[in-house]
Amino acid sequence: MGEYFKPMRRKIGVLTLVMACVLMVGWIRSPFTQHTFTFRYLSPSCIKVVSVSNHLIFATLFVRTLDPMPITIWSSEEVKPNKWVMTFANLPVMCPIKDRPFSVGDIEFRIGNLPVSLNWYQFPYWSIVLPLTVLSAYLLLSMPRRSTPKKTDEPVLIESWVSFFMDGVG
Repeated sequence: MGEYFKPMRRKIGVLTLVMACVLMVGWIRSPFTQHTFTFRYLSPSCIKVVSVSNHLIFATLFVRTLDPMPITIWSSEEVKPNKWVMTFANLPVMCPIKDRPFSVGDIEFRIGNLPVSLNWYQFPYWSIVLPLTVLSAYLLLSMPRRSTPKKTDEPVLIESWVSFFMDGVG
């Protein structure tokens, strides 16, 4: 069994299978619960990954201020029909879920006198889970090719040149 996992392709196959299983759990939970993971990448900005209504949404939130904004790293809430909710400064912002499987959206709004910009990319879970599953099946189940040395019956080119020159000298 240890020989089976020696090639790097098997290890990558296991990794892609684990990723597909984790995303499948998110896909199964997404019709009932909205999960949001937030992390900050610049001082006034953050990235949100939202799992809701069979979709995975990557959102970028940019606030035009120099003051650091408090953010919740992980949150879970009940799903609103055809919307995903992003909480910013304790105020909910409702964003529509498009009927198309893949979509892009942006909203600009103000909270007090702070201008806020929100951009998002929406992907259905199946568009990520199915290719990962197929890739892991290929990497885990396909047999590696055996390399065989090529045998030739022809004389080596160098020997023929040497014999040509040796015959021509004498």
